[in-house]
Amino acid sequence: MSWDGQRWRMPSQFATGLALEHPGSGLRIALDLTAPADYYRSVRAGAEWRWRDHLALRGGWRAELGAPPEDRLGGPAFGFGAGAGALWLDYGYVISADGAATHRVGLSLRGRPAAPAPAAR
Repeated sequence: MSWDGQRWRMPSQFATGLALEHPGSGLRIALDLTAPADYYRSVRAGAEWRWRDHLALRGGWRAELGAPPEDRLGGPAFGFGAGAGALWLDYGYVISADGAATHRVGLSLRGRPAAPAPAAR
């Protein structure tokens, strides 16, 4: 990339993840590993429990590998989601390594799944 005579490397990142779901219990767990070219590598793990697609309880953790204490953004996160029909509300509470907390709120409209196509004759 270049602009006004200055050049920068294009941002790049390698990431991988794994998620497992147990439909009978509503439990999901996930693990992500991220390696950006210009920042610290990070590991994120979390779990979510859903009840009848109306309520979700969540917890997780983020750790930045090799970051000095003043640059760490990792720490625990907690949250919940609630929905009815096409409307879904999410709330998250994230605590960083320095003790600062962030509240996150999201509101989304979910579409209904498309009806299956009729079988060919």
